[in-house]
Amino acid sequence: MNFDFETAKNVASLISPLTGAVIDTYIKPKLKELVERSKVDREVFEHSLSSKFEEYLTRTYEQHSYITTIVFPNQQKRLEDLYIPLTVKTHDRAPFVVDSYRKDLVPSYKKIIIKDSAGMGKTTLLRFLYLSAIKQNVGIPIFIELRYLTKDRSVLDIIHSELNPIDEEYDRQFIHRLIRRGDFIFFLDGYDEIPFTERETVTRDLHTFISKAWQNSFIISSREETALASFYTFREFKIEPLKRDQAFTLIDKYDPEGVIANKLKKRLQGADSKSYEGFLVNPLLVSLLFKTYEYKSIIPLRKHIFYRQIYDALFETHDLTKGAFIRPKHCKLDIDLFHVVIRTLGMFTVKKGTTGYDKDELLKYLSDVKKFNPTIQFKETDLLKDLVSTVPLFICEGDYYRWSHKAIQEYFAAQFICTDTKSKQGQILRSMCKSPLLPRYIHVLDLCYDIDYKTFRNTVIRDLISEYLEYYDGHYRRVNESQVNRRDVDFRKSISFSCQAIIFPYTFFREHLKDEDFISNKEVYKFLKREGYHSDGMGTSYKFKRGDYRKIFESGNVTRAAGIALVFNQHYYLIDLLALKREPIVHCSGGRGKAVDAMEVWDGPEPVLVDDDPRSDLNDPLNFAKVNQVIAQLSILYLGTEACRSLKERIERELRQADELDFF
Repeated sequence: MNFDFETAKNVASLISPLTGAVIDTYIKPKLKELVERSKVDREVFEHSLSSKFEEYLTRTYEQHSYITTIVFPNQQKRLEDLYIPLTVKTHDRAPFVVDSYRKDLVPSYKKIIIKDSAGMGKTTLLRFLYLSAIKQNVGIPIFIELRYLTKDRSVLDIIHSELNPIDEEYDRQFIHRLIRRGDFIFFLDGYDEIPFTERETVTRDLHTFISKAWQNSFIISSREETALASFYTFREFKIEPLKRDQAFTLIDKYDPEGVIANKLKKRLQGADSKSYEGFLVNPLLVSLLFKTYEYKSIIPLRKHIFYRQIYDALFETHDLTKGAFIRPKHCKLDIDLFHVVIRTLGMFTVKKGTTGYDKDELLKYLSDVKKFNPTIQFKETDLLKDLVSTVPLFICEGDYYRWSHKAIQEYFAAQFICTDTKSKQGQILRSMCKSPLLPRYIHVLDLCYDIDYKTFRNTVIRDLISEYLEYYDGHYRRVNESQVNRRDVDFRKSISFSCQAIIFPYTFFREHLKDEDFISNKEVYKFLKREGYHSDGMGTSYKFKRGDYRKIFESGNVTRAAGIALVFNQHYYLIDLLALKREPIVHCSGGRGKAVDAMEVWDGPEPVLVDDDPRSDLNDPLNFAKVNQVIAQLSILYLGTEACRSLKERIERELRQADELDFF
């Protein structure tokens, strides 16, 4: 269903009772109490501020009821028509199917982070929860896109401007008081899209706001970010991969008539169906799968080819319901030159860490792109028209323009790296891998792996295994292998290359244990920060992962408790990427280690680092294997030593042979 004025009127008539219920339940009772303490006309002020909240809820309900997807460019579709219930999971609970605003999810935890990779549906999930919160009248929902926050524009500034106050200072005071009294639900979408230059200030502002408004509930969505470690009071959830039947349901929603959907599903159930399994677990990739099949009736096996075919389909505006046709382009560029321009734009904007821009800012980017490609002639204003209409890679919201999806921006950036910077490609890849912002570049690196595997292997993988082998040969050399099994030493060295394990004894947490609550993440974080692992999560190459804090209860009393924290360095992000690519040099501990409580290996007064100090109790021959078992209870990726040695030799042999080749 396309969005039109009549639809808008119908939606508005449905929204009014919902938003009115929220105002009557949560806003008016608070206003009554606050106004009675102030010297204002109660009825006038209550009506004024209540009306502002109701207008905000009505407007944003309508706004988030519709989504624009790459499957339906230049169209708005109802979210409820396309949404399939996603499943989220935290480390200690059964999965939650998000088919409503569940009381055992947000209200139960109060502060949660939905964290996952590109295209898993984080924003769609938050929008669904926002709409559900209004429908179910569970609180006062406020939706904030974090990319709009800057040094000069705080969370409260956005809330205040959204409510469009009449009496600036007086209304602001009351809004602050209302928030502090609770019942608000803040949906903070896209932490990873905060511009690099603004991140430290914005993160500090978020922490201040959350600490002052602690009576409310908060939901943050983000890709992996090292700075998220500073939100240690939040419970982390990940979105579970789609099951095949969920992917097929989504395909059916894209094509209710079944003209394309039925053919595609039949193809996906064919003899080579296993080749496509990796694309069916991610909602974005499912949408790309549908779009590429609609365009060419073929299914590419590599991700970057998906994106290329999406681009081709958008450029040629291929629509099976209307026949194939190509809309004239305002900029007069052909499909290949247009691609050159947009991949330059992708790289320039990825470097800045932003996906949205006002009109003047985007035109400035296009001007810079034009200077970089002096042989390609176009008018910036014409290209801007094409980006939102004839080749809709961008979405226009008033005077604000944003990429249709961050993954699309990253595809073009990856193409730029692998196509337009051949002499510096290895240098760029290495710079991204060494950057403290590496987590933000992982999807770009993922695509570079597919586009030019040879260069990726000869730089990123070669550097990684070289550093690993140097570490492996230089550590745990003083461990007595006559008393410690060599395989145990090998495992310890392999694991410690990409993460450091810290044993936290029961005595460290004694003051923080209450009933059956989990041991406080806050205390772990404070310790790690004190030891230099963190600086408020800003620009650090480390992250904190909650360990397996295990407690045993007997007759309601804690008999023993201890835990292990893992602090991952830059190498782990690359190892994780190689694991997703099924590189044979990567192994996994599998979380199947023999159940050994950390209390059995350490019960000192303070946490202790697992390192190669031969004087450490953890490296005592009687303790060494048990420490490994404690660590192995967590699922950890690590590199295989012999496989790395073999691959390094092969790469270096091929590089020598390439140097010796004389094509003429």
